[in-house]
Amino acid sequence: MSRTREEGPAAGGTAVGARSATVRSLKRSLASGARSAAVFRLTRAEERRLVDERRSLELQEAQLLSPERLERYAKERDLAAPAPNQMVRLDGASDGAVAMVKK
Repeated sequence: MSRTREEGPAAGGTAVGARSATVRSLKRSLASGARSAAVFRLTRAEERRLVDERRSLELQEAQLLSPERLERYAKERDLAAPAPNQMVRLDGASDGAVAMVKK
């Protein structure tokens, strides 16, 4: 019995052809898996970089909001806390009222 072109190894018409197709499919799957692993590594590296950046920003924020720095900032600009008779406390009602300092 002679083989036709469609039944040849390239078409997967024999056991050898089927194994060849399986190997090609496996190679494509492994290559795809390797790409996914590389993307995952990049993602993990990016996550680590962002975590480090966040820590740095939190430290910078804490330094900027420290009471000592705020005191220095106020003194440099000749600012002082308002006297008790200069403060007006609002009751928190949302009637459009705003805070003010009496002079």
